[in-house]
Amino acid sequence: MSGLGINLQKTSMFCQGLDSVSLDSIKSLFNLKALSLPIRYLGLPLSSKKLTIDDYDPLLALLQKKLNSWTNKLLSLAGRLSLLSSVISGIVGFWTSAFILPKKVIKWINSI
Repeated sequence: MSGLGINLQKTSMFCQGLDSVSLDSIKSLFNLKALSLPIRYLGLPLSSKKLTIDDYDPLLALLQKKLNSWTNKLLSLAGRLSLLSSVISGIVGFWTSAFILPKKVIKWINSI
């Protein structure tokens, strides 16, 4: 045994299609709180439905915030390109590992 255990104060469950009696039974059995979707987890929106363009606003806002913070700094062209290729690519890569980005979002990112 590693000594690791589940932290029940930080643990939640998501149930879809359960009646209230079954949900209450599971909650009391495992002493967990039930949450409903949509939520944000690790900065990504989680939903039981297909994401809309508005759900990508946090991604676009984060990219814009990063870009705005770099414009105030005296960076060379090489420094800006380095930041773009590493930071922006990392953020976009994280989102694309979970979702297929809509063409409209990709066009906006490429316009940066």
